[in-house]
Formats: sequence, structure tokens, C-alpha cells
Amino acid sequence: MKRLIIGRNNACDIIIPDTTDLVSRKQAALAFSFWGKMKLTDTSNNGTFVNDKRIESGKPVHVTRKDKVSFAKVAELDWNEVKDPYRNARKLCVLGAALLALVIGGAVWWALSDHEGEKKVDSTTSTEAPVSIEVEQSTTDTPKEPKKTVSPRRSGAPAKKPSPSKGKHNATPKANPNEKKDEKGSKGKDILERNNNNNIPIVY
Repeated sequence: MKRLIIGRNNACDIIIPDTTDLVSRKQAALAFSFWGKMKLTDTSNNGTFVNDKRIESGKPVHVTRKDKVSFAKVAELDWNEVKDPYRNARKLCVLGAALLALVIGGAVWWALSDHEGEKKVDSTTSTEAPVSIEVEQSTTDTPKEPKKTVSPRRSGAPAKKPSPSKGKHNATPKANPNEKKDEKGSKGKDILERNNNNNIPIVY
């Protein structure tokens, strides 16, 4: 921090004219921070006042250019005579920070745009081979049932009517032509057996 000495001595940074000798040769000290904040410290015998209130001697107090500062209630501080020692340095610092930000931003933009251009060129020139993915059929899969093929019915052929079930209709049994033959054969056998038992000769 830089300090400005205020008093009626000609060697002070800010000279306060006083014919009453109430203002001390080194009345107060005004300290500046780099960002423009100010602190006022009283070093006098008759006191320093901020907004008509006396500040404690040797204790720094924050002040602004809107505050009213008087010395021994005889003379007031003219803020136009108070020059900020860090004003030019702050301007250079802000300007340098802005230029640095522009340089960094431009470098980042150039790097990104150049990288994107390379990607586009690579994508247009490179030919990617198709990737074939083979899926192995697991042996644990259940076999699929064969599909039943239904033969299409011809449009011209009439649909077959279902045959009537045996239980619903009492169909008359057809006469078996072999039954008579069986009856004759059985009769012949009976005659032969009888003749054999009676020992009667058979005459043909």
C-alpha cells in the first residue's frame, strides 16, 4: 500500500495551508490499496474529523471520496488534490488481462476449428470395412415345432360333409352273403357227425 502524508509542512504530499498553526505539520496519512480503497490515519494533536466525527488517533479508518474530511476543524481536504497512485497501474493491468483473454480465446478457437476440419477430412477419405457380427445359436434353445401346412381348398370343389356318427343313427345291418354258406357248412358238419356216431353209411 502506498501512503500520502497530509499536513502544513511543505514536504508533505498534500499540503494544507493554515495560518493559525492548528493543523499539524504531519496531520494525517492516507493509504491506498491497489484497487483504490483508502484508509485515513490521524497523526495530529488537534484531531482529524470524518463527517464531523473525530477519529481515534493512530487507528486507520476506511474513507471514500464522498466523505467530508476536516483537520482540527480549520481546513477541509480537497479530494481533487488527492491523486490515486495506482490508477495508471490498474488501467494497464485491466488492459493486459483483456488482451490475454483474447489471445487465449483465439488460440482455443483456432485449435478447435482446426481439429474439427481434420475430423471432416478423415471421415471423407477413410473407408470403413463393414463389420459382420456372427451370432452363435445356443445349443440349449428348444427346437421349434414344424409349422403345419394346410392345403388350400379348391374354390370349385364342394366341401365334404362330415360322416354321421354311429351313435346317433341306428343303421340297419347289411346282410352278409357269407352267412348262408356258413349255415350250410355247419349243417353238413352236423349230418356227418351224426352219421359217424350211428355208423350209418353215407350214400352220395
